[in-house]
Amino acid sequence: MSSIFARIILVAMLIPLTASKSAASCIDQKEAFNSPDTHVLPLVNILSEPENMRLHTINLHLDESGDILGLTRVSGNTRQVICPEQLFEGEVLLAKSGGIDAVFLGCEDCSVDQGGVVNLRYIFNGALRTYHNLKMNLARRDGRWSLETREGQEIKKLKLISRYILGKVIGISTVAIN
Repeated sequence: MSSIFARIILVAMLIPLTASKSAASCIDQKEAFNSPDTHVLPLVNILSEPENMRLHTINLHLDESGDILGLTRVSGNTRQVICPEQLFEGEVLLAKSGGIDAVFLGCEDCSVDQGGVVNLRYIFNGALRTYHNLKMNLARRDGRWSLETREGQEIKKLKLISRYILGKVIGISTVAIN
């Protein structure tokens, strides 16, 4: 069990989407992500210490009026498409390792035109299956989107810091901001 988190793999292509009403409408919306009218805004970079400093970029995809069409997580040559309904109805699994769900992203009570409170839930102790949360604001001010701390500080980078027990990575101890 102690080596379960030797590598946290944030490869969404390996995580199948569950079939639901929102997933079906999400699949229909994915075509809009590639439209020439879609604006892509890099929202935050996530550096993952448990993955040997692998970089993940979360992008917002906006329509012509600046409302959110969806998000993508780009990690090397992999891309995970996340539709608003998936975030607004609960959580989206971003990472799984050793059969354990490791990192989730959710934004209940969010809207495509104003944002809301985003929750990043991450595994703290894989052996005990305990999780911690980082709450952030997805805010739109004067037509500009940003990810912010709850105190209003803009977030450009997050760093997932490994948690060790007896020299083995067993989870994420904390998420450092900027």
